[in-house]
Order: sequence, then structure tokens, then C-alpha cells
Amino acid sequence: PAIVATQMLDSMQSSPRPTRAEVTDVANAVLDGADACMLSGETAVGAYPVDSVATMNRVLHYAEQILCGRGGVLGSEATPRALHRVTAAVVAGAGVVAEQADACLVAVLTRSGATALALSHQRLAIPVLGGSHLPETARKMCLYWGVEPVWVDGQDAEGDGSEVLLRRAEELGWLEPGARIVFVTGQGVVGRTHNEVAVYEVPAE
Repeated sequence: PAIVATQMLDSMQSSPRPTRAEVTDVANAVLDGADACMLSGETAVGAYPVDSVATMNRVLHYAEQILCGRGGVLGSEATPRALHRVTAAVVAGAGVVAEQADACLVAVLTRSGATALALSHQRLAIPVLGGSHLPETARKMCLYWGVEPVWVDGQDAEGDGSEVLLRRAEELGWLEPGARIVFVTGQGVVGRTHNEVAVYEVPAE
């Protein structure tokens, strides 16, 4: 993950409005693929901490609308190197399926977090639920753009843990009757097959 920080809206330490150059820097951070932007002196010692946060939030949301509207900016060169090329292709296909099936979210079960990171790089217009049995992986996914991490406790999860992800999506209010979810899971023969994509439709009440 990439975090862009330090003097992003530096003039707002003493002014209620940023400069045009600062606004451009914040927007470009999004368009260049940053996962997060961070304020420092603006909120620590500045005279307009609330205005600084509100300004950055507006610019980030506007830039993300542009980014998602054109299908993301990061190409295959940004795919995590730890990801097998076949798995990378499956993950790329999952993004296409999600868009064409008008899915409300993508749910992925991952051990290392690499699959969730690859989905994050696609800059989908819908959220990604990243589930993992490893607490350290769930914590790591907190920094991935557009990914909501879920720790799938082995004692609570049945099968591959997809039920845990469904419950979490319901808690977040993301599920409605008839909604579609794209699942990316690691079913199959261990060491011989790669992730697979499945589309789940929420039953109508």
C-alpha cells in the first residue's frame, strides 16, 4: 500500500483555503494509485484542522469518482508480484464479472492478502470484502484501497468462510434481496488449482 503524506495542504495551517497546487497534489495522489493520503501539521498545530480534513475529503471523493468512472487507472503492471499469473487473470476477470453482472460487492478469501490487493488495484466502483483466517492478514488489509477486512475465525467459519463474509456484508447494510455478490475463493485441489470466481444472488424475500 502507498500512503502519501507531509505538507499536502500545508497552507491550511494558517489559511482556511488551500492553494490550487495543493488541491492538484491531493487529486493526483488518487489518480496515481495511492491507497491513502494523510495530513500532519494541518491538523496537529494548524489553525483550521476541521476545514483541512473536510477539504481533503472533498478532493479525494471527487478524484475517486473520476478514477472509478473510467474503470481505474492501474494496469497489469501494478499487480502484486507475489500473485501467480493465472490467479492474477482470475482476479482481473472477477472485476469484469462484477461490473457486467451489476454486483453490489466482491468478496475474497485470502491467506496472504495478495488477492485482495490485486482487487484493490482495479479501483472498482463497489466495495471489496477481504476475509482471512489470519489476524495479521486482516490487519494488513486495513490499508488496502476499497477493501473492508474481515477476520474469519476458524471456529466460527464453516467451509471456506463465505458465510462469515455474507454476515458481515449484511451487517454493513450492503445486501438487498436480489443483490449479486462476486466471490473469489480458493476452492479445488491444493497446490494444483487457482482461485475461482462465483456469483451469488441474495434470495428474494
